[in-house]
Amino acid sequence: MKKKIWIQVIHITVILVLAAITFAYAMFQGGFVSWFLFYSFMPFAVYSLMVCVYPLHHLHVERELTKQTYQAGDDFVATIIIKRKGHFPLLYLIIQDDLPAHLETHYGQNASKIMIFPFFRKEIQIQYSLLHLPRGEHSFDYVRLKTGDFLGIVEKETYYENKVNYLVYPKMIKVRVSDLFTDYEQGELSSHSFLRQEGGFVSGIREYQAGDRFSWIDWKSSAKRNTLISKEFEQKKTSHLTVVLDGLTPYGLEPRITLTASILSAYVKAGGDIQFISLGKNVFVQPLQNPEYHLRQALYHLAFIQGEKQGQFSEMLAREWGKWQLKTNILLIVSEMNEQLMFMMEAMVRQQCHLFIMMVKENERTLSPKEQALVKRLKSKRVQIKVTTESEFLDAIAGVNSQ
Repeated sequence: MKKKIWIQVIHITVILVLAAITFAYAMFQGGFVSWFLFYSFMPFAVYSLMVCVYPLHHLHVERELTKQTYQAGDDFVATIIIKRKGHFPLLYLIIQDDLPAHLETHYGQNASKIMIFPFFRKEIQIQYSLLHLPRGEHSFDYVRLKTGDFLGIVEKETYYENKVNYLVYPKMIKVRVSDLFTDYEQGELSSHSFLRQEGGFVSGIREYQAGDRFSWIDWKSSAKRNTLISKEFEQKKTSHLTVVLDGLTPYGLEPRITLTASILSAYVKAGGDIQFISLGKNVFVQPLQNPEYHLRQALYHLAFIQGEKQGQFSEMLAREWGKWQLKTNILLIVSEMNEQLMFMMEAMVRQQCHLFIMMVKENERTLSPKEQALVKRLKSKRVQIKVTTESEFLDAIAGVNSQ
């Protein structure tokens, strides 16, 4: 506060000194030019003095948003509203929303800075946007205002506290789990996929109805009756699934999290019995027994994962696996394959676990020769493996959503 007062005193002193110099010059020099210079300078000097004493810190500043909850990739649109009591003419006003350091690095220092010329306006509104908001927690603390005079002598700056935290959840896209994970191996449909959500055992037959799947048609009965006959299935709840996410490896982290969030949401909506385990900086285990609440907890955890590499996922999986004692359907979501991870998966298969692996690669990365050999060996052990890139995954989702 004392520093601001001293700066203001210096500004006023400089203006008064310049006014005194021009007045002295006009008095001693005389003539039209010298007095014209003095009278021309005086309006600027008076305005500068008024800017010095203008209460820039007494304005009303607020931030309004188009929505309160965000997913990764959404656009952040904020409106800054400034209200003032008088009509004092402001030559210019620089408005900047104080961004957290990681967003400032991501978007640049001037992403939320706008310069306007308000003059006599009592209410001022500006709007800025941040495109494709990254996942995580973002804290906004202050709105900065800055103005000045014509001569550039006086500059006033103040900060308005407007603290608020915005949590950006992982991107979630509507998917049908059974369609997304249906895979073909060696020309035949993998019949032991535990991710299928259609019915259980065949309980009877009936005439074909619109919407029935092609795979449900009973061809023998259709040939006998000379009309399409569909199989009827016993209704049963989707089998239990445990989703295990590699939250350690920085490479491919974002598409892994998008895929995980989409699967958890889809499986919960389908009424499936699901458990989520994340192995990262912290171990997170969440059975989704209360669908809405527990899914929200899982998404909250996914929002904060940063992929801080503090070890190998395979080592952490080997260390934690014995604590779970799971003999169920396991979906591992990873981006890399190594020998230690392969040995761990083989051990899980020997313990009667039905294992499915999603390897999510970045768009320009493919399996290395070593990874190809490891994947081939796992497939020979009847481990279902699907390798996809981020773009292929999003295209598959887009195809499902368009149906």
